[in-house]
Amino acid sequence: MKLDRAFSDVKRAIAERQIWRVLAMRNFRHSYRRTFLGPIWHSIDQLLFTFSFALLRTLLFGGSFKESFAYVGVGIAVFSALTQTTLTTLNSIVGSASLKNSGLSVTGRVARDMLSVAITFGFRITPLVVALPLTGFPWTLTTLWVLPMTLLSMLGGLAVGLQLSIAYTRFRDLEPIISLILRLAFFLSPVFWHPSAGTQRAELARLTEWNLFAHYISIVRDPLLGEVPPSTSVWIVVVFTALCL
Repeated sequence: MKLDRAFSDVKRAIAERQIWRVLAMRNFRHSYRRTFLGPIWHSIDQLLFTFSFALLRTLLFGGSFKESFAYVGVGIAVFSALTQTTLTTLNSIVGSASLKNSGLSVTGRVARDMLSVAITFGFRITPLVVALPLTGFPWTLTTLWVLPMTLLSMLGGLAVGLQLSIAYTRFRDLEPIISLILRLAFFLSPVFWHPSAGTQRAELARLTEWNLFAHYISIVRDPLLGEVPPSTSVWIVVVFTALCL
């Protein structure tokens, strides 16, 4: 049965964890060869984008720049990880011609790319976490919620990546379609705007409620800002991940 083959592929990926972990680390290191700062560029890029969008948010909606810096920074980091996960795992099978005859499982290939995305996310989020106490959001026990929520998001990324990578082997129009959706989703998601800001609060709240990206952002960002992740968002991500798997 196809379902048995799917479970067998997942079991193979677990057994191959040392292989795809080494491959992910190798690919990550090779992508920064001959660079002076290496992956630190992700941290610099994150800080510059955060500063620019936080300044823009403060000018448009008012409020404290420090608060905007924390809110926008984490939002950009999480959305960047979602975007990179989607586009990277899309090519996990098609773009792995060199691994075609290696015997590596489909799940293992997607897990390899997911690990590379997770490392990149670590370089993006670390300077923000360090700077949080300076922006008025001290570290508390609530902050620890970010660990299981990040793992849940990564599992969701793995589930979506399996769907997309398999579908992309047959439907090559997926890449431009998904790229367009991601560009639109950035502006339609509460990355730098807040649902309670502006004159159209009801419409923004409804948009956030039906936006899957918003729930992924919320479960990671809220703990870093001192709030327990909303149970609704957690359940939506859990159910969506289960359906994809």
